Amino acid sequence: MDEDTEYLKLPIEDQCVHKLWKARVHGYEAALKLFGQWEEKSPEWNKFTFLMKKIVVDSNAVAQEKGLETVLCFVENSAQASKTVGDVVSGLIAKCLGAPKARTKEMAIQIALMYVEIEKYEIVQEEILKGIAASKNPKVVAACIATLTQALREFGPKVINLKLVLKQVPVLLEDRDKNVREEGKKLVVELYRWIGQALKPQLSALKPIQVTELEAEFEKLGNEKPQQTRFLRSQQDLKAKMEARMAEGTDANEEETDSADAVPDIDPYELLEPVDILSQLPKDFYDKCEAKKWQERKEAMDALEQLVANPKLQTGDYGDLVRALKKIIAKDSNVMVIAVAGKCLCGLANGLKKKFSPYALACIPTILEKFKEKKQNVVTAMREAIDAIYPSTTIEAIQEDVLAGLDNKNPSVKAETAAFLGRCFAKCNATILNKKLLKAYCPALIKALNESDPGVRDSSAEALGIAMKVVGEKVIMPFLPDLEAMKMAKIKECCEKAVVSGKPSGAAKPKAAPSMPESKEAAPKVADAAQKRPGAVIKKPTPAASGSGPAKKPAGKAVAKKAPGANAKVEEKIEKELSPEEVEEKAAAILPPDVITGITDANWKTRLGAMESMMQTIQTLERADIPTQVLVRTLCKKPGLKDNNFQVTKLKLEAVKFLAEKSDFSKRSAEYVINDVVDKLSDAKNGSITTEALTAIAEATSLDFVANQVTDFAMGQKNPKVQAEALVWLSNAIKEFGFVVQPKPIIETAKKGISATNPAVRTAAITLVGTLFLYMGPPLRTFFDGEKPALLQQLNTEFDKVRNEALQKVTTILNDAKFITPQLGELPTALAARMSDSNTNLVQQALTIGQALAIAMGPNCRQHVRVLLPGFLQALSVNKPTVRATAISCLNTWVEQCNGMKEFFEGEVIADALRTGNPFVKADLLTWLAEKLPNVNAKVLNKDDVTACVPHLLAAIEDRTADVRKAAQDATLGFMIHLGYESMSRHASKLKPASKSIVQAHLDKVRPNLPTKPVVAAPQPVAKAKIAAQPSKEIPKEDDDAAKAPPGKVLRAPSKTKIAGPAAAATAVPGAKSSRKKDDDVDTSPLLPLNNLKTQRVNDELKLRVLKWNFAVPRDEFVDQLKEQMNTAGVNKSLMTNMFHMDFKFHIKAIEALNEDLSVNVESQKANLDLVLKWMTLRFFDTNPSVLLKGLEYLQSVFSLLAQEGYHMLDSEASSFIPYLITKVGDPKDAVKNSVHGIFKTLWRIYPASKLFPYAMEGIKTKNARQRTECLEELGSLIEEFGVAVCQPSPSVALKEVAKQIADRDNAVRSAALNCIVHAYCQEGEKVYKLIGQLSEKDMSLLEERIKRSAKNRPPPGAAPAKTAQTPTPNPGPTSPDTRSGLPVRGARPASAYYASDNKNTRVEVAERPQARPISGVFAMELEQTVQKAAGLRGNIDSSIHIDLVQVNFDDILNEAVPMPRYKRTAVGSSQATDQFGKINSTDPALDINISQIAHPSLNVSLNAVQHVENVINKSADESWLETRVDQILIGCTMQLRLLYQSQDRSLKDIIQGYKALLRLLMALFVQSNLAQRGSRDVLRDLANLSLHVMLDSRLETADDADQVVRALNVLVLKMVEKSDHTAMTSALLRLLHDAVGSDNSNGKYIELVMKCLWRIVRNLNDWINTINISTILVDLHAFLKAYPSSVWKDRQSDTPIRTIKTIIHTLVRLQGDAILSNLGAIDNLKDSELEPYLQKLLKSGVSKEKDSASKLPTGDQLSGVPEKKDSSVKIRRLSKSTQETLTAIFRKIGSKELSQEGLAQLYEFKQRYPDADIEPFLSRSSDFFKNYIERGLKFIEEKKRKELAQGLLTPDNNNPIEGSPVQQSSGSESGVNPDAYRERLKKLRALAGLETSQVTSSNASSTINQFGFSSSSVTVTQTRTVTAISGDFENKVPVVQHVTTSSSATSGIEDYRRRLEMLKSGGNLS
Repeated sequence: MDEDTEYLKLPIEDQCVHKLWKARVHGYEAALKLFGQWEEKSPEWNKFTFLMKKIVVDSNAVAQEKGLETVLCFVENSAQASKTVGDVVSGLIAKCLGAPKARTKEMAIQIALMYVEIEKYEIVQEEILKGIAASKNPKVVAACIATLTQALREFGPKVINLKLVLKQVPVLLEDRDKNVREEGKKLVVELYRWIGQALKPQLSALKPIQVTELEAEFEKLGNEKPQQTRFLRSQQDLKAKMEARMAEGTDANEEETDSADAVPDIDPYELLEPVDILSQLPKDFYDKCEAKKWQERKEAMDALEQLVANPKLQTGDYGDLVRALKKIIAKDSNVMVIAVAGKCLCGLANGLKKKFSPYALACIPTILEKFKEKKQNVVTAMREAIDAIYPSTTIEAIQEDVLAGLDNKNPSVKAETAAFLGRCFAKCNATILNKKLLKAYCPALIKALNESDPGVRDSSAEALGIAMKVVGEKVIMPFLPDLEAMKMAKIKECCEKAVVSGKPSGAAKPKAAPSMPESKEAAPKVADAAQKRPGAVIKKPTPAASGSGPAKKPAGKAVAKKAPGANAKVEEKIEKELSPEEVEEKAAAILPPDVITGITDANWKTRLGAMESMMQTIQTLERADIPTQVLVRTLCKKPGLKDNNFQVTKLKLEAVKFLAEKSDFSKRSAEYVINDVVDKLSDAKNGSITTEALTAIAEATSLDFVANQVTDFAMGQKNPKVQAEALVWLSNAIKEFGFVVQPKPIIETAKKGISATNPAVRTAAITLVGTLFLYMGPPLRTFFDGEKPALLQQLNTEFDKVRNEALQKVTTILNDAKFITPQLGELPTALAARMSDSNTNLVQQALTIGQALAIAMGPNCRQHVRVLLPGFLQALSVNKPTVRATAISCLNTWVEQCNGMKEFFEGEVIADALRTGNPFVKADLLTWLAEKLPNVNAKVLNKDDVTACVPHLLAAIEDRTADVRKAAQDATLGFMIHLGYESMSRHASKLKPASKSIVQAHLDKVRPNLPTKPVVAAPQPVAKAKIAAQPSKEIPKEDDDAAKAPPGKVLRAPSKTKIAGPAAAATAVPGAKSSRKKDDDVDTSPLLPLNNLKTQRVNDELKLRVLKWNFAVPRDEFVDQLKEQMNTAGVNKSLMTNMFHMDFKFHIKAIEALNEDLSVNVESQKANLDLVLKWMTLRFFDTNPSVLLKGLEYLQSVFSLLAQEGYHMLDSEASSFIPYLITKVGDPKDAVKNSVHGIFKTLWRIYPASKLFPYAMEGIKTKNARQRTECLEELGSLIEEFGVAVCQPSPSVALKEVAKQIADRDNAVRSAALNCIVHAYCQEGEKVYKLIGQLSEKDMSLLEERIKRSAKNRPPPGAAPAKTAQTPTPNPGPTSPDTRSGLPVRGARPASAYYASDNKNTRVEVAERPQARPISGVFAMELEQTVQKAAGLRGNIDSSIHIDLVQVNFDDILNEAVPMPRYKRTAVGSSQATDQFGKINSTDPALDINISQIAHPSLNVSLNAVQHVENVINKSADESWLETRVDQILIGCTMQLRLLYQSQDRSLKDIIQGYKALLRLLMALFVQSNLAQRGSRDVLRDLANLSLHVMLDSRLETADDADQVVRALNVLVLKMVEKSDHTAMTSALLRLLHDAVGSDNSNGKYIELVMKCLWRIVRNLNDWINTINISTILVDLHAFLKAYPSSVWKDRQSDTPIRTIKTIIHTLVRLQGDAILSNLGAIDNLKDSELEPYLQKLLKSGVSKEKDSASKLPTGDQLSGVPEKKDSSVKIRRLSKSTQETLTAIFRKIGSKELSQEGLAQLYEFKQRYPDADIEPFLSRSSDFFKNYIERGLKFIEEKKRKELAQGLLTPDNNNPIEGSPVQQSSGSESGVNPDAYRERLKKLRALAGLETSQVTSSNASSTINQFGFSSSSVTVTQTRTVTAISGDFENKVPVVQHVTTSSSATSGIEDYRRRLEMLKSGGNLS
């Protein structure tokens, strides 16, 4: 018994999951009691939230029944209930709805309905429909249907989505289970209760007997109106209203129009699914429409007829289809084809409904014209088509076409037009058919009523009768004047028979006044309903009419010439026509007789005098006294205006103008004179007054009247001048008067003019059309659809020109005004229209004007935001990035000027843009809002306006476009700051279940980023009510939406509305539903299968069977297509799941899996490369940088491996990948940008550079300045590498486009463009100026300056190596260092042009290289001993590590002669020598040219340049101007080494010769410390990298003198290590090691050589520690340890690299101690590596700062005459007081101008005497210039003494005179010089140095020197400076004799040196 009650001790939540059913029952009961006590948002609910899904599936029936009661209470009272709906409802369906107990089933239904009540109806409906579709238990299915039926009955169709239900009806009624069918029938009956007849079309698919049964059930329902009986929580106010009404005894049915409970009429059309027919059209449809055989045309129409039979068509661009149908109807000769085309047009209009409106007006004239056809089937088809079209337009819009049809000559057209008009009247009401339209239509119908054809008369009478029925007899009678009684009777008879379907207008209803509030309340309902429909557009009612469609455009209001109302006055005035007698009589009363007779006199002078007299007379008359008609007719008496004398004609025209302006000039008077005036338009002398007269007449009468008169007469004239001038006048008049003419006659006139043969007439007509376009806009184009393409192009150009001129005028005004008032008239409206122009250039210009307007108006611009903002947002939809960037800039300016965004959110303009805009609009607008909203004052914005945007923001979070999704996610925080988390969460809860989980998770993710208010000291826990009352102290601001609701908004009760708080949010599981699904079986197949399906995919894309991979942002259809292709290819399912997962972490897993599979499954990667690349392009649109970097790293590996395999990328692969890679090259993150650059370099090896070039060219067209910059750099690299031949489509076109970028406002873009052109200049020379075309003066000066500067570090024209711009073929020869070492592309891109082309090797290694040859010289050292001594260890190194020493004959090395450069020399001291080398200075152009020619592809040119530069170094090494050129020299040498190393077409002998020349130059440079110190890190890095690879070149094994080259390289690298800047060299070597270790293809020998260089540095750190920048070294060490931590080395064969790195760290710690920690500040993200912990570990272990003397070998490089350099461990000597005074006096002399040289000499002697004296305190207070001055001075003195010593040695030799004629070098011989003298001199020098015994003969010396290819006579006295041991050991150069004391001292030093070398050879200890 105790066991049975033990559960009572457990918490209630544990009881609810107890294994005993009694315990669970007890827990349910206890929970039920608690649920009734807790507040809605109490945190206690969290304990039970996860239990709900378990309770409903309880296995015990008794416990389950009790548990359902508990769940119902939970759902009703807890805010957490919304998070359980999916799991609970699915559990109810699975376990409860089919339960045998009725109580269980009933409770389950109530729980489902309660979920509906708490606003989770969409999820409930979704789960129920899933249950119906998926469940195999008929009881469950029947119960689900019953639940759905009950939900519909109680909540109505506003809550339950009928479209989803209707899809299931046919299936349910066909079910084999009787109960399911019965429940299905009940559901259909319930549907009929709510939607009535709209249901019947949905039942067409049922069997007739089923339809009969259902109709019988429908009849039983009667006419009772259904009412909503249960309400959502948000509808509680509606419930209260209904209850109040019922309490008052008011029948709800009497107020069925109430906005709350009224059931809207449901259009059956809205319930249908749209069908996309455009994609189903046959591929040859349009070709068949143009076929010559009518059978083919008929076949095309039949196919279309079947498609348009679908009752609802999907929205799309049907323009081409409509034009094809219209052309067939208008021009086809076969009546059968015409009839079917008419039916197709009818079906199209019926399927599109209102969406057919863009095409309606263009089709109506064609159909009306076709009514002339006699075949009845054609007439019937046209009648049906035009009736179907009318609902998409308005009675007002078709006015002109209908009136033209009524005026047609063909009676059939008239009759059918009148009948059509009558049918249109029947669909109107009195408001739509207003007096204005009656005034237009009635006269035409009355005229048709008098026609002889009875059909026309009957149709007209019927139309008038229907109009009378619509508007009433009283209204229409004034428009039917003087109509015969019989005809009036006919009209009234038709009126009685007429059936009107148009809804009565509000004015006609007797209860109009009471209905006003209802209509106001209904408006938001319609808006809400429209919002829920995809693509719905809410249009505000216009003042014209609520049902008449779009209101007519107002006439243009360009400065009208006549006051408003004047036209009406003239129209009312109808002047009587006078007889000739009356004219003569009235003329005689005003004019003298001589004037009347003189006007018609034959003498022109008499006529002239008469006209002058007449003008004087009429000018004296008052306006009322002027008989206008009399005077005009008098003027027109023969000869009238056709007078031959131009003076008389001019006076007559002036008289007409005066009468038109100063008298009552009627149309009657105008009729007499207009034709004659028009005829004078061709008069060159009177043309101006003629146009003025016409304009005056138009002002006096009306422009419409005069325009018709002018065009009718002019176009009938044969004189083209009259026609052209008439059209020009009309165009100008329309601009002056505004659009007050009937457009159709003008358009017909323009068409005639356009088709004229005279070019002037055509031009004038096109100008007229352009003017019409100003007022009519795009609809004008439809009137010219049938014209030729060339003409249409002219018209489009004119349209653009007209709009462009207007915009330019506005721009000019703004530029002149600077500041303007906000009274802009209609400019904002017109400007906004231009922002949606089809011409993007005009859009951009309009945006620029908009931006200028804001600046000019200042804060006053805010009143125009509502007008212009839609235009700004519409501009964001343009495909061009530059336009969108301008729009964003414009928005920013307006926000800045408005001082806020309040006006921007008013009117829901932004909300509408987010709802209806394309992806560009959404992405850019949301990105802009994300930037602006967080900075806007929350108190300024209206929350209601901002809230309107939230539904569209949440929808955008799941948008199929990646950019939109990212922008929406970024903008969420801004909206949440203004609205609060709770408000946005409520909106999210209304989403569909699948969407809700994603959106809610995102909101929870963003929520912590909300700005927090300062928190007061936490109070004691209080009741929830108190918390609600004091939100500022207890809860965040964003959670207090209910407490701060805007006035007028009704909120639910707090216990029913609030969603879970932060605690509950933390427990929410977005993917809870997925936990119910079974896990898929793990796919163990290969990640990427090996097949040949790639070819098929390529062919499918070429033949357009699939979508071409081309998009601005990826849409769903592209993603789905890629999934399908991967499925077809058999890609691993698990991999695909990760690839297309919503979480970025799974994307990283997919990339890692592909990377691991790369090395073992290369062929599969090739076979599926197109799929992988397409998927990677999708990742480029992701926002997570980890995925992007990981993906780029993977791509680099893929392309590198493919390059080694000799793979050639396909064009389809390139086109689907490279454009998207280009977009990332301008990424702000350096890591991304550099990775992309690296990928580009690798792409050159697998894809032709000539094809890659256009992609980079496209990249410079972007608005992103960084991307343009980087693309220009890539273009420059391509040109530098492959020459200008790579430029596509041609060098001229490409370089002109690049040259345009020189004018860019971004400095980096300009610089990159200049560099690119300079690369071309280096290839083509002056020809490049012709290629780039004309540049502005400023741009040209920039280019010339850059070219001039580039001469210092670039090859001259024609010097740069140019490779073929095609993919190279695999070559088994030696590969580049980059390929063989596997070095990854470096992160930073150096600024120089050379480094822009780093790692550009295009050859591919396909075969294993031969074993690398052993390395001799400096690198043959003991690893163990070096590492141990450097680290201060004793025997702790792994003994398994052993590097065998290479056996080298050091005797040969020591006894080998040193070659010297060959150059012409002049004896020292001669005048010619002074002239030759004295001219070398900083401005010597030859030096820069020769430096640039070092890298020349021609070896001869290069060798000459190398020799020249070497001479300069030997003579001017101390000059500061030479130090600035060190990097250029080293870069040139490196490039030439690369050319030689990669060369396949040169002989090995030439290569060896080039190597030697370069090595001599480099040795000459690196022995000079001042020059060696100038080498930068990246330059040294590349030089060392290439030098080490050359040492490993297998080709050297076959050369006779290869050993000398290798030894020379040994010594060169040694000199680089010793002489270069120690920080730069150490950093360079560390990075080389980093890159080599990270490459899978790195050569082991190469890594070993790099490490040996580092070991050398370790051994010298004791001496160098004070000259090294420790921070820089630590940064490189950190990078290495970050990439390759200690854990990585466990799986590697050798861990020597990491041991080397740790040895360096150990040595630094030993030398620096705790101070080393202060150098860690330069490292970002220090925690990413184990550097800091390792440093701390070493410091804690007590590593001493004292140096280990055993780690330093004795130098032995100083002769006895030179004071030895003191060991750095010896303390610096402290100076005595007297010595300090002496040193002070010396520095004073140096500072004196006169005694400077004396001071330097004394300082030199002082340093010789006290070598260990510390003079640093004296220099520390000096400037850098002074320090450099002293250093150069001391070096100069030292060199001077060295030269004196050398000359002193050579003076006794009579065979080698010091002075005399210069030694002239000729081809192989020297004149006047004995070569033996030089051999003897060298022999003496070597003997003195102990390097040669007496047995060394001159022939040996000669032969040794000649191995380097130089004659012995090439050696000069400068040998004392350049003689370095090219073949020396790893430690020292061959000593240079500075002071000669005793030969024994020198000999002993050499012997000691020789002894140590022997020890090295034998592996002995050097100590």
